[in-house]
Amino acid sequence: MRILAVLLLSVTIVSAQNLLIKSLKASKAGSELLPPILVDGEKLKVEFDVESSKTPDFKIVFRFCDQNWKPVENIFLQNNGFNIEHNLWFDKLPTSVRGADYRYEGVFPNGRIKFPFSGKWKFYITDGFDTSQVFAEGKFIYVKNIIPLDVSIRNERLQGRSTDPSIFGQIYNITTKFILPDTLEDFRIKNVEIIKNQSLEFPIIITKDFTGSNKYFEWNGHTGYQFTVNDVQPGKEYRQADLRDIHKYSSPSTNAHFDGKDLSRLYESAPRDFNGAYKLVNFKNDYAEYMNVTFELRAPEKYYDDVYLVGSFTNWHVYPEFKMYLEDDNLYYLTVELKRGVYDYQYVTGLEEDGVVNNINWLIIEGNDWNTTNDYYVFVYYDSAKKGGYEEIIGYQKIYSGKK
Repeated sequence: MRILAVLLLSVTIVSAQNLLIKSLKASKAGSELLPPILVDGEKLKVEFDVESSKTPDFKIVFRFCDQNWKPVENIFLQNNGFNIEHNLWFDKLPTSVRGADYRYEGVFPNGRIKFPFSGKWKFYITDGFDTSQVFAEGKFIYVKNIIPLDVSIRNERLQGRSTDPSIFGQIYNITTKFILPDTLEDFRIKNVEIIKNQSLEFPIIITKDFTGSNKYFEWNGHTGYQFTVNDVQPGKEYRQADLRDIHKYSSPSTNAHFDGKDLSRLYESAPRDFNGAYKLVNFKNDYAEYMNVTFELRAPEKYYDDVYLVGSFTNWHVYPEFKMYLEDDNLYYLTVELKRGVYDYQYVTGLEEDGVVNNINWLIIEGNDWNTTNDYYVFVYYDSAKKGGYEEIIGYQKIYSGKK
């Protein structure tokens, strides 16, 4: 049986010195179920486990990025002197815990780390002596809210084409309005970006250059702006795997569910979820261990594309490694290593090409429903001329769909 070691919120993993980083998580400090989006002084919490025979020696390096998460090379944006956390303090995990040995938790900014620029950031967990050796990385957004936004969301039907089944035609219209202050230049307004729940990798972007039936931009010729997208499919509430019960879910191997295999929810209602987040058992718990968890989906038929497992444990990336195996009776299955806790997840279809999963369909297995409760995070980007130029977030607002 192939088992995937899941490294939460992690993109780049390098095994060195016989160690492995696991359960890497970035969140708003004090709000572990919210994504790492920090506004005007809020703090970032970084936490992770390490499987290692000796105490790790790491640094955390913070880098400011462009809108596409690429670290900027501009020396004026390097934040030198306030971008590296040294001498990380680790807690030793209980000896009964399987799969990890040490735990780190840190909150930023602090006296040593600052986030002076409004936009996207990355952090890198590196070797304590050689910061070019990266073991893991994570992402967060830091916002200095300059302009107020007026964001609205309403239910609509998809126009211009038919959908089969008809539920796929249930969409949201999201409109963002704002007034640009005289201190900012109108030609520098770049776009509006919308992030759903924890899906930092799949934003909706509305530019000034694109005007069509589903995305459009309006300007009143003075200081009033409006960006609209009207084809946002809400999807469905996420599934949940609750692995906290030590009597029901025993180490080292277990199933994600014991009340039957997962089925298609195309036309089924779904209970509330964590909006894409996860919650781990306290690391001091003797049973805060890692288990080999098998997910099983009984499909009504074999899907044309491959089926992938995706969730809070992949940071909602669709990875080729999470392609599910298929048995003859339309049973898809995959085993992953997870720490005891509660996880949101879903099944999607797609096709891998050159190491990337394309043609991702989030609805064909899970369904689509106006009543789904989602959080939407809306950002206005501005091509700032400060510090040699960078993509600055100048406006932010959070809205939600469904019923809270």
